[in-house]
Amino acid sequence: MAEYVDLETIKSWREEVNWEVETERLDFLRRLRPLIEKWKGQLTNLWKVFRPEEIKRLISDSAKRLILARYGDRQEEYQRFMAFVIQASEISNESKLELDEVALLQRLTNSWYGSNIHIRSPWISRYLFDICVKFDANYFDEEHRLEHFHMACKFASYDVVKKFLELGQDPNLLQRETGDSPLHLLASSTHRDDETIELLLRNGADPNAVNLSGSTPLHKLCEFRSPNHINLIQRFLVVCDEVGQRVHIDARDKEGQTPLYSALDYGQKEVVKLLLRRGADPNQNHQNGTTPLHVICHCYHDDEFVRLLFEICDEMQLTVQLNTRDQWGNTPLQLAVASLSPEIVDVLLNRGADMSNCIFPTSIVTYLPKNSLLIMKMRVASGALAVAEHLEAKGYRFSRSDALTIMKFFAKHDLFEKSSDLEKSMRDDREFTKYAKQITIVPSLSLYDLIHLRSEEEEELLTYTDYFVFTDQLPSGNYKLKIPERHQENCILHLCEKLSRGFFRRWVLDPFYELIHKRLPIECCEMVLKNLNNRDLCNICLAAAVQTSS
Repeated sequence: MAEYVDLETIKSWREEVNWEVETERLDFLRRLRPLIEKWKGQLTNLWKVFRPEEIKRLISDSAKRLILARYGDRQEEYQRFMAFVIQASEISNESKLELDEVALLQRLTNSWYGSNIHIRSPWISRYLFDICVKFDANYFDEEHRLEHFHMACKFASYDVVKKFLELGQDPNLLQRETGDSPLHLLASSTHRDDETIELLLRNGADPNAVNLSGSTPLHKLCEFRSPNHINLIQRFLVVCDEVGQRVHIDARDKEGQTPLYSALDYGQKEVVKLLLRRGADPNQNHQNGTTPLHVICHCYHDDEFVRLLFEICDEMQLTVQLNTRDQWGNTPLQLAVASLSPEIVDVLLNRGADMSNCIFPTSIVTYLPKNSLLIMKMRVASGALAVAEHLEAKGYRFSRSDALTIMKFFAKHDLFEKSSDLEKSMRDDREFTKYAKQITIVPSLSLYDLIHLRSEEEEELLTYTDYFVFTDQLPSGNYKLKIPERHQENCILHLCEKLSRGFFRRWVLDPFYELIHKRLPIECCEMVLKNLNNRDLCNICLAAAVQTSS
């Protein structure tokens, strides 16, 4: 009886609405909310209350408002209406919708799906899709059945996919425009889940299906970053084993990309480990000649990624080719040097990388934002010095020209101390002292301790790599020292002065001797230079370079 009263109320409200006016339709939806909240029993005759065109407008209005409302109470009333329509669409076999009503919902759902709303607001499209697929799949003609099966896979609608498969749907039916199989669609969807993937595989879906771009479902699975991505891929591979389907782990798409490259592109260490343990080739060449090691050395300042590759390959008794050249003639070592990744350079050299043709960059090309923080510039500078340090330790003849490359970076970014009274400022500022003592440069050496060290003492205790690691460990997105803001610049420039002092002193003697036309004994030159700051030493080197080239 209550249901009948509610229906009569809705009918009377409906007659008051001018369906051509959006504001009246929205007011109507708001009036429906308390009625929907109190509704008892299953609604089975909603379509007898509204005309199909009215339902279409209300659904469309709700979807639009949901996108605009985003969050809050107002959003809830539109959500409730769409959920209400889904419930009302639980039609029994005795009360099927007319075919034109089904077609209307099909067109509505397809139009929203085709408008990329599913990308911006996937859960809204899910509402629309659920409204449509509540009807028996047999009601769809062949074209719509194909579209909705693919959409069900895209949305990982387990029950709907299962229903289609029970009705005899081919699990490998391809999407016309892209050649994507249902597994492709599911693997590349933000809704993907292991249960629906397993359902498709156990019902005959081909794990090695190739779309028009040459990608397999495994390519797509490796192209995502999500909390459960590793579990999805593991489940995919395990189920393939259980159903006797051998996965082509090194399948190449039309660009020569394998699943391993896809995982590397997205920085997925755990996926890389999994693929290597499943037999992926660590030396596979991309069409441009790069290997996985090239990709890591070029794209990541992460020695752990390189170590991981070597450790897994050692475990699998595989040899990583260290000296393969890409089509531009670069070895992985050359890319690591150009990227100023000292820890990766160190790993490669210790593994036996050939540096006979290795060249230090002629310029330090960085992607630092124009107004990037000083600490980021210090990171680049320390990285360049650390790379040089590692190369020299293995016999590289570091030239004056190489040294000038680093000096030009210091000069360009003005990484020189502007004031020598930092120690006085520190003594006078208790807050600075407190924080400086809490900042660890290396174990047993705080920022406070470092500031008090003489240059000779600092050179004995710290390497360039120590400075690089220190800057690299600062919180991502912050890149600031945890000290009072008023001391940030002076403190960082003081660190730059400390870390580069020995470097400038090493390279300044010959340029200075040339500039004065060798008129002073070497001992006197050294005494003069000892009292100059880094800016002066750098200017001497740059001036000598200009004189030599002119």
